[in-house]
Amino acid sequence: MIHRDFRAAPGQKLRLTQQVGVIAGPGGLKILPPPQGEPRKFAFSGGSSTANLLTPNRERCATLTLTRLYSPVEARLNEEVIVPFAEVQIANLQIDKTFAKPLYPWPYLSPDLFLDGVAVPQGIHHSIGHWIDIDGGALNISFPQVSTGVRKIAFLTDNDEIILAINALDLVLAREQRMITATLDARIRWRVRMDGTSG
Repeated sequence: MIHRDFRAAPGQKLRLTQQVGVIAGPGGLKILPPPQGEPRKFAFSGGSSTANLLTPNRERCATLTLTRLYSPVEARLNEEVIVPFAEVQIANLQIDKTFAKPLYPWPYLSPDLFLDGVAVPQGIHHSIGHWIDIDGGALNISFPQVSTGVRKIAFLTDNDEIILAINALDLVLAREQRMITATLDARIRWRVRMDGTSG
């Protein structure tokens, strides 16, 4: 039926891609509803924070700056998009002694976060783990995945929310490098609240 009713572009073949989303929680797996309605445009933005990365002896080994990007989104309800969300810059490396990967909890940075110019009250915290490896004398930096829900600000009604999930990122700054930059990406989903709450 697909071959009968649809034509492929010149030089291309028809393909069928099946997608399904689920969410796991205390009640088990729930199938995510498909995208619906008209696309909505909104944007996340924010500020910048800088911190010194310290050795276990409280000596500075590098400087880290985390800057929110202007992240425009166009999505339908229940649709997920991936956008660049923040820029990470690590500079001023000073390696003296090696030290191991730290235990949790890690320190964090939390620059201001805005949705369509409205401050997100809790923001989002980016944990930062760092250590200097024994073999190469390089600085390792790890950002674990982090997520949060945004409710009741900007265009959000009492029944919906935006879920922000910032992807994990691992970086290595070698002894001979002066600076590195990288981007944290975010998976953003505008959805009806899955827990059935409102207000």
